[in-house]
Amino acid sequence: PGFMNLQRYIKIDGIYQLLSEAHKTGRPIYIHSPTGVGKTAAVRYFYRNKKVLWLGEADGKLTAMPPEERIAEDTVIFDDVSFLDDSASQQYITSMIRNGRKHAVILGRPVLPVFLIPFSISGLLITADERTMLLQEKDIVTLASEYGLDTESQKSMNVLRKIQRDTFGYFPCISTIFTLMKNGRSYSEGVNEYAFDVCCRYFDNFVTSRWGDDLNYLMLCMADFSCFSTELARAVSLERNADALIERCVRFGDVVRKAKGGVYWLRPFYLRYLQWKRRLTWDDRQMKTVWHRACVYLRLHERYHEALMFAGLAGDNDEIRDILIFESESNPALAQFYESREYFRGLSDRVTRSSPALMCGRAMLESVVLCPEESERWYGELRRFAEDEEKPAKDRKAAAEKLLYLDFVLPHRPLLTEEEYRRAIGERSSG
Repeated sequence: PGFMNLQRYIKIDGIYQLLSEAHKTGRPIYIHSPTGVGKTAAVRYFYRNKKVLWLGEADGKLTAMPPEERIAEDTVIFDDVSFLDDSASQQYITSMIRNGRKHAVILGRPVLPVFLIPFSISGLLITADERTMLLQEKDIVTLASEYGLDTESQKSMNVLRKIQRDTFGYFPCISTIFTLMKNGRSYSEGVNEYAFDVCCRYFDNFVTSRWGDDLNYLMLCMADFSCFSTELARAVSLERNADALIERCVRFGDVVRKAKGGVYWLRPFYLRYLQWKRRLTWDDRQMKTVWHRACVYLRLHERYHEALMFAGLAGDNDEIRDILIFESESNPALAQFYESREYFRGLSDRVTRSSPALMCGRAMLESVVLCPEESERWYGELRRFAEDEEKPAKDRKAAAEKLLYLDFVLPHRPLLTEEEYRRAIGERSSG
């Protein structure tokens, strides 16, 4: 099923050893991973010469629940319990485990379904995750040989190692890449992107299509965050039930993990999938709306550099200006100016000249990045502002204070002596 063709399947030592232990001892085993990693293929390969009963799921229920005494096979495989929410179906599986007369092999995407937790706590249940199924270097070499690709030269080995790094050993991507290479394509970023696109379409059709519009929309809103809180998710999506939806996502699949403090993080593949999906389905207005909400939330929580990034994505120059003014006024530190350099330089000269705080920040920034001529240019603009009698007195005073600050701290200038500093204070005060 899925991507896995048994003729192409490469025995992966990690999962094979765990299946061997479970089969030998009769202990139930739960195998979980995101879709496409190879759960079903690994089990089919291990039991290829053994008589087993496969039971699947549809509409949240097992497709069949034959009485245990009528099952002739010693092993019963429950293929994908990710969406199994029918209590009778869950009780069928737990009763079979408790009875111990049949060996239960259970496949799913969540880390551990609730109905299996008691068996995990007792130590009865063996668990296996994607780390036992991802292709290692020797597996990739073996698979490449199956495709008739060169595995002898050092150049080829370097390419195969790069493929492993780029794909994390994810079989669907690797098999798609090898198919293209077999047809004469050299490995490149374009080939990798094509393989990723194929995997995304598979994921789209067989996984997220069952999640519901509300959950899929919420997760698309989080496509810019590798980790997030429910508060951030609620603010960005305006979804009141964000908590319950995210927990549903955790329950359905192994693409969102819960960390400490109510923080969730997204697996790298799923994060890239969300960005892929959003590019296909959202227009500029939808994306800018979400980016603006993210900017507002981050600004309110004093995460100014991230707020600037989202204001930049949304093309909100007014928000960028306001954040830079606030930062320049409240946190005139060298690191702050350097981190915000692209946003400072992105403002038009007209906008920068409108604010003493922005002119001061620009003068400091240019000095920090070793552009003393530009720094002095903006120092001069600030001086002209301070001396312009048509400007409001309050703004001129603010400009004079900024000049005094720059006189003392501009990195490219030598430090003032005490006498020069006192003279500068006197000049500014009289001005």
